[in-house]
Amino acid sequence: MQKLQQQKTEYPDQQETVAKNRRGRLWWWLLGLLLLSIAGYSGFPYIASTVLTEALTQQGFTHVSIRLGYPTTHSLPIHMLTFQKDIAEASYQGTFHNIEMTYQLPQLFDGQLAQIVIGNGELAIKPVSSKPPAEQAPASFSAPHSPSFTIDEMLLPFPRLPFEQLIIGHIAIDRSLGDDPLQHIRVDGTVDTRQEALHTHFFIQGANIPDYDITLSGTSIGDISLAMLSPASTPPTLARMTSHATRIADTVQVQGSLDIDIPNVIKLVKLFVPIERDFLQMSGTIIANWNGTIPHSVTINSLVREKVGALDGTFQVRAALPQFRPYGQHIDVKVNGTFAATHDTISWKFSKDSEASSTVLVDQLPIPDPLRTMIPRTGHHLSIRFPKPLSGRIDLNTTPPSLNIDGLILSRYHIQDFPVDLECSLTQMAGSSMQNLSANGTYAFSGTVDTQLEPDLPIKHLQWKLSGELSVRKEKLAASLAPQSSLRMSLLPINEILIPQADLTFTKKFTATYNLKDQQWETNPLFLRINTPEISWKDQAVAIQQAKVSIHELQGSLSTWQTSGEMVLLGISTTIQDVTPPTTNWKFQFSANPHALLVNLLGQTSDTQVSLYGRLHQDVTTRKGSFHMKLAPVTFSPSAFNLRTSITPWTYPLDITTGQISAKAEAFWTLPRNTDQQPVSLTRAQADLNVDHLGGHYENIIFDGLSTAMTVVGTDTWSMPAPGTLTLAKVETGVTISNISMNFLLNHIPNSSIPRANIRMFSAEMFAGNVSSDAFVFDASQSRTQLTVHAQGLDIGAILNLEQQEGLHGTGLIDGTIPVLLTDNGVEVHNGKLAARPPGGMIRYQTAEGTAKTLKQTSKDMNLVLQALNNFHYDALTVGVDYDHTGKLLLATKIKGKNPNLHRGKPIHFNLNVEENIPALLQSLQVAKDIEGTIDELIQSSGEKLIQGL
Repeated sequence: MQKLQQQKTEYPDQQETVAKNRRGRLWWWLLGLLLLSIAGYSGFPYIASTVLTEALTQQGFTHVSIRLGYPTTHSLPIHMLTFQKDIAEASYQGTFHNIEMTYQLPQLFDGQLAQIVIGNGELAIKPVSSKPPAEQAPASFSAPHSPSFTIDEMLLPFPRLPFEQLIIGHIAIDRSLGDDPLQHIRVDGTVDTRQEALHTHFFIQGANIPDYDITLSGTSIGDISLAMLSPASTPPTLARMTSHATRIADTVQVQGSLDIDIPNVIKLVKLFVPIERDFLQMSGTIIANWNGTIPHSVTINSLVREKVGALDGTFQVRAALPQFRPYGQHIDVKVNGTFAATHDTISWKFSKDSEASSTVLVDQLPIPDPLRTMIPRTGHHLSIRFPKPLSGRIDLNTTPPSLNIDGLILSRYHIQDFPVDLECSLTQMAGSSMQNLSANGTYAFSGTVDTQLEPDLPIKHLQWKLSGELSVRKEKLAASLAPQSSLRMSLLPINEILIPQADLTFTKKFTATYNLKDQQWETNPLFLRINTPEISWKDQAVAIQQAKVSIHELQGSLSTWQTSGEMVLLGISTTIQDVTPPTTNWKFQFSANPHALLVNLLGQTSDTQVSLYGRLHQDVTTRKGSFHMKLAPVTFSPSAFNLRTSITPWTYPLDITTGQISAKAEAFWTLPRNTDQQPVSLTRAQADLNVDHLGGHYENIIFDGLSTAMTVVGTDTWSMPAPGTLTLAKVETGVTISNISMNFLLNHIPNSSIPRANIRMFSAEMFAGNVSSDAFVFDASQSRTQLTVHAQGLDIGAILNLEQQEGLHGTGLIDGTIPVLLTDNGVEVHNGKLAARPPGGMIRYQTAEGTAKTLKQTSKDMNLVLQALNNFHYDALTVGVDYDHTGKLLLATKIKGKNPNLHRGKPIHFNLNVEENIPALLQSLQVAKDIEGTIDELIQSSGEKLIQGL
């Protein structure tokens, strides 16, 4: 210590020098720091720009340029910032000016800014050309990572931003990625994180868009409020949404609301997605409110897996669409309801006051032309309402989710001032796809049309009342008609057929199903009753008591369908010229498929005495068809079946009372390819008629044993391939004609209903002799037909027996020929000749005493005549025959002979002219009286001697 003090004392100058040196170095250090600070402050903009440029380049930014200003104790200006960065297939090029960051030094050291102000800037977004395929990186198919934060974390405040307030002046955004209206917009706004909440406000402007004002505020994801406004719109609000979450014990209660103005939202959506012009006129609002509870510890991606949480709320939709071309206009929708959601179910319920309505435009609807001309073009209204609440549910446990609807949706379609009404209801729907979809509903369709339709549908009155059920079951559609569903219609004449009224009634439930998967359809049996009080055909009225149609089978597809059924017509009656034929019943059985049609028919009189069978077959592929018909043997009898008792009133002189008639016919044809230009080609036709021992009478003429068989064939015309034979056992005309037989051949005469008849080998027996004729042709188209009748061996005794005169007898045979002429006026005979066959015979007329006395008083010569005919033996007898179309017969008779008992057998000649009206004669069968009257008339008029030589 002493030594040290000594040193200090010894070197004072040296110590002062050291102190000065130290003070000098300190000042130099201070001066250096000052100079360094001045140099650093002066170079700060350059140095900081270089550092930030390098940092942004490392983040993928290119063309980075930063121009900084000199900082102060509370702010730092950035005069310009430019950059470019490719994101996806777009290039973002930004230039920002007049950026100022405000801070406080204590907060700045904590990385927090008080305010950032961006004065103005431009952001250009341009497409980037895709790299060649070989240079493109392979696409990543990794699934996005599901959020794993808990509900509690959703309630945490928003992350702290590096600033308390962000103010954006004017940012111009230019997009070259499309032609939408958002190519050129300007964005102003603020982001404020003060007061422990986030408040953002952005104002968007554009040349081709309305101004939009967007406000977002909240403290967390679970507690947020969003408002979108368009100041130029009325009302200005696009949408408002609020969400509020509150922690209560171990759960989180969520509440929220949503209010959407439909027209403003549509205008916004239109900026991104093309929207039809009509939808731009839509008006209305959507309002929803909800609340629910969720366990606070559950993560977002485990909500469904852990089956927790529930949400429910209410909603209200009001919407109106003035026009939806070309289908409707004045569309209004009003829906109120509630909804609920859990981890696996979303459900809702429409209240019963919900409804919708629209005016339907029919111009573009697929309506058949005949109906289009019938219904009005305007005044079509569709309404949908809910008579009771409608419940719906989506089950999220299935893949895909399944839908269930339970309630009643009632829709009604009606036409103003037009009597047509359609109501449909949906009562249940469930399923996740068409493969397992099920739905049930009903319909009721009624109306009346009193407007004449087009010729293709000649209906002048139509009234219907149809109802039934509709359903879908696993890709199978079903529609049914309820019993007593009906149609009533009046038709215009169709090919001279007039049906004044037809009523169709479904007597049993009818159901048709269609399988959407294999496109097959089928039906259950259909039973239809048809009531047609009267049908007119060519001014002829036909009454049908009852008609029934049943379809037993109807199934298949458009290319492989098949059907079968039958139609029954009962009590068909008519009156023809005051004559009523027997009432008939008809039954038609049919089956059809795309390749063929088959119809079997049966027609019977109500007493089943007459039966007609038929069979029609048409092959669609070959276009060949055929028809076969058979008339079962019809048996006539006086007590059971005859014309007079079957057809009333029977005013004709003909009646058939015994025998049988049967017939059959067949026809074959080929349908043309074009039915509009070509007729049906008849390839072959044949008809066979069999008549077996018919008997009856015509006026006073009785016939029996009429039999014949004939066959007719033809295509365009008809003919008999072989002659037919007609036999007739007996005809009673007052003269008995028996064993009548002839061969005949009929041929068609164009434009005539009467055929040409070739008669051959005609023969008959009468008066114990034979009558025959040469072959002749009867042609109705000709005015005259000639034939010659030959008489052989006619017994004079049989002829005289016709007189029915007591005491008149004769013997001998007569032969001769009678030329017959058939004209349009009737039958004529000219110069017919009959003569007694040698050696002659005898005529004996022995009258009663009273008759002889009367005859003798008429003439003085009558006594000689009676004496001569008392026992007259003739050896020559000739008769000249003439007959005209009026029925007058002239017989010029000459008789030569003698009476052995008179004047010693001296020869006696008779010249007897007889004039008779044959129709009257046959009717009275009084030939003898006429002969006596003729003899007396000749004696008085001419005085000619009847017995020569006296």
